[in-house]
Amino acid sequence: MLVETPMLQAGYIVKKDVFAKAVDPLIAAGTELTERHIEFLKAFQIEKIEVESHLSNGQRVNAKKADKSRDVQSNRATIKEIAPETTDEKYRWAVSHYTQFFKNWQAGTALDISSFRKVMLPMLIDALNDPKWLAQFLLGTLPCRSRSDRSVTLGLLSAFLAKKMKEPQGDVYQIGLIGMLADSGLAKLAPSLLDREGNFIGHEESLYERHVADSYNMIKNVPAFREEFIIALTQHHEYEDGSGYPLHLTGNQINTFGKYLIACANLLNQLVKIKVPGAIIPALDWLSINEFQRLPRVVFKKLETELMTLFIGTDVKLSNGQSGRITFVMADSPTRPMVSLANNQVIALSMNRSIKIISTL
Repeated sequence: MLVETPMLQAGYIVKKDVFAKAVDPLIAAGTELTERHIEFLKAFQIEKIEVESHLSNGQRVNAKKADKSRDVQSNRATIKEIAPETTDEKYRWAVSHYTQFFKNWQAGTALDISSFRKVMLPMLIDALNDPKWLAQFLLGTLPCRSRSDRSVTLGLLSAFLAKKMKEPQGDVYQIGLIGMLADSGLAKLAPSLLDREGNFIGHEESLYERHVADSYNMIKNVPAFREEFIIALTQHHEYEDGSGYPLHLTGNQINTFGKYLIACANLLNQLVKIKVPGAIIPALDWLSINEFQRLPRVVFKKLETELMTLFIGTDVKLSNGQSGRITFVMADSPTRPMVSLANNQVIALSMNRSIKIISTL
């Protein structure tokens, strides 16, 4: 039965997955609602949801019609007062707010860096300090996520890489926020082009590439960002060999933070092309074989190694039909780790080049 959010009570059982802006459900079907679940539904402005007609104890649900005026007041208060607690909640909160920020930018509103930081930074801090969550998140439904998901994830990956490169903590957070804003200029793109994944015709490609300049214009006067980070934002589509855009820079012309963004942005782009959940390892492997000469090599190798180390203990499917678990990552060929098979045999994929990981399980 369909019940308006203000009339929900703790103990109701969710009948269908409840979604906000992300691909993953905000609340999964079968969940027994708590007061906190209801607070989040209000915070995400979910007006009504499907619940089972009976409680877990067999009692019948008897929901009354909502008082709309009281609902508006309650919802406003909830948005201001209720803050997410878990890393997963903070991530979904960040993505939902990013979507709203993007709509505001489309309407001509300037970047409010204070509000942006307030939403994004708690998630960034928690995610970087929670490797188990980060591994599960990256091994999840990443390829299928929305533009807001990808922007938030670019910042998260860039901050992860900067941390592993032992950058100062303040710089780690700055490059994380810059990564999230790297494609903010897409808000200036015509709606007819915004949802196109490439395949631009004629001058459409140059219109799309303008988003780099538009992103720069949005953040260039933000005093919170140092100049090297603002410059890095303009370089996230460049390549070491000069084949990128907008300035066709070569390796020694790209700053360190720009190289972090390039490595992470290319990984995300490859994941979007593959469009298979759990494909981050094949994506890394493909990039290391086919794009390594164009990517910042030292930086990409560090990203590759640190991510694969994060995935030790992950169950994977191999191209020969077998499955196993990653047990050890080789520094010289991280995407070809040692895998323990179901029969207790251990194989080194670096020594068996015909076999590769095709997905995670």
